[in-house]
Parts: sequence; C-alpha cells; structure tokens
Amino acid sequence: AAVSPTPGTFALYAPAEACFYDFFESGAGKWQRSGDWDIAILPGGERAMTDSPAGNYDSAIPPAITYTTSITSQAFDLSSCTNPTLTFRHDYVLARVGSSQDVARVEISTDGGATWRELARYTGGGIFGEGVGAQDVESPEWTNVSWKQVEIGLSGYTGMARLRFSLEVDQTVSDKGWVIDDVMVRSGSGGSPPGANIFLPIVLKNKQ
Repeated sequence: AAVSPTPGTFALYAPAEACFYDFFESGAGKWQRSGDWDIAILPGGERAMTDSPAGNYDSAIPPAITYTTSITSQAFDLSSCTNPTLTFRHDYVLARVGSSQDVARVEISTDGGATWRELARYTGGGIFGEGVGAQDVESPEWTNVSWKQVEIGLSGYTGMARLRFSLEVDQTVSDKGWVIDDVMVRSGSGGSPPGANIFLPIVLKNKQ
C-alpha cells in the first residue's frame, strides 16, 4: 500500500515493497552514467537526477550528428514483484525546432543491456515549443519544477532487468533538459500494459 500523504509530502510506496528503487537522496551509486548526468539539489533541499545539473544541456556537436547521454540502473529481479510497475516523477524542457527535436526516452533491457525496449518518450516544452522558453544558462537549474508522476506497467517483462533514462540531442539548439526523481519498480495491479503512462496527482515529498 502507498504511504498516506500529508500536507507537504509526496505519496511514495514503501521501499520494502519494491524490487528496485532510488530516491537519489544517497547519491548515484545505483546507476551507470554517461555525459553530465548527476544529482542536483533543488531549491527545496530535495535531491533529484538530471542530465545537466549546471544549466542547459550541451548541443555543441557537429551538424547532422545526434548525441545521447543516459543513466542505466543496476540489474534487478522482476520476479520479486507481482505484475511489476515502474513509477517515477519527472519534469522536462527539451528543445524542438520544426522537424528537429531532442528526445527523452525511458527504456528497459532484460538481456543484460544487449537490447533495449522503449517504454515511453518525451519531447518539447522548450525553445520554439510549448510552454516557457529557454532558461538563462547562468540561472540556477530547476528552480521551478513542475513534477509529473508516471506509472508504466512492466507485466510483459520477466527475469533480471535494467532501466535506462536517455536523452538524445542534436546540434540545432539546447534547453533546460530532464529531471527525474523517486524511481521505483514495485508490485502493481497489472492494469497498465507495457508503455502505458498514467499521470497522477502530486504533492511534494518531505525533505530528507
């Protein structure tokens, strides 16, 4: 069962019920990282993972080339969860200019990382896209996070698994990026097929 929310808290499932979890309060030890991914301390004091903790992500790459950075979880056993369900909360502001768009992907592998299956993708919200424009690269990162809660059913996957959060960018322009927190794979109801996204109401969790 979920932890009951109280004012100023975020409703989290107990870690004991999970076959994998990371709230990023104790560092990034459960992940392999490429690029600039690191823990960011948000204005409220909580910690979260982001692709570019110092400001906008880098788009200074040669024309016609895309560049992908990622965090990849340590392996975990899906068999320890009944109807496994991935939950996390995130926010993203990604550049999109016409047919050129930067893309954030959530992926899973059950063969040790040899192949990956896309669970969800996100794009837009930034330069020339919907919502606010680019942040000043000199401004503090993620001063105003608009958390979205995601739930993705993993009942179609078995055995040892790894998760990957990857950001693919091109040379056109950059923006604020992607921030992720409270990643958990736990037993679920089985009502969400692989790839389904369910956005739930959110309140902030207590600072650790």
